[in-house]
Amino acid sequence: FLTALALSCSPVIAETAGTLTVTGDDLVDEGKYEEAISYYDQAIALEPRMAMAWTGKGVALNELGRYAEARSSLEEALKLSPNYAKAWYQKGIALTGLKEYEEAIVAFDTALSVYPEYGYLAYYGKANALAGLGNYADAIQWYDKALGLEPRYAEPWTYKGNAHAALGDYQNALAAYEKALAIEPNYLPAMNGQKAATANLSAGTPGTQ
Repeated sequence: FLTALALSCSPVIAETAGTLTVTGDDLVDEGKYEEAISYYDQAIALEPRMAMAWTGKGVALNELGRYAEARSSLEEALKLSPNYAKAWYQKGIALTGLKEYEEAIVAFDTALSVYPEYGYLAYYGKANALAGLGNYADAIQWYDKALGLEPRYAEPWTYKGNAHAALGDYQNALAAYEKALAIEPNYLPAMNGQKAATANLSAGTPGTQ
């Protein structure tokens, strides 16, 4: 009888967990990450095998910079759903935050292999991980792939500029910073990069990160 009762109740539990997860997703979209985590935790308590809730929690934790916790949450999601591209992508973000760049690259590549439409995000994430490893030339190629799909944001142009500057290529660094500032004229990281690249170009000094 108890088994039959549990089975009859399980769809209701799953639906409630799903509703809590959707609420958590909405809160993430609003930037209310701590509140979102509380909803994901409620969903997980009701339905521990809901990969979407574990992934949503990982997203919120990444946004808060709590990368070790995010990785743990995302690994739980991937145990339940090994081909969940969003979880692989977010795990790449967490690993990059933890400076585990080689593992991050594997995570981004896996996200792409599962869902190629992740293009821009995964390309950009991989570029950042390569830059973290000091592989600036390879990073620039992936920044270019990302920007070829989505050129409208100042940050990736700035990071591309940083990679050129790290290689001592200040002309291309300045070109990238100018792209960033055309999109967001007061973007401080691009402004700082532009000043440093201009100074280094004038002085003829070696490239520094």
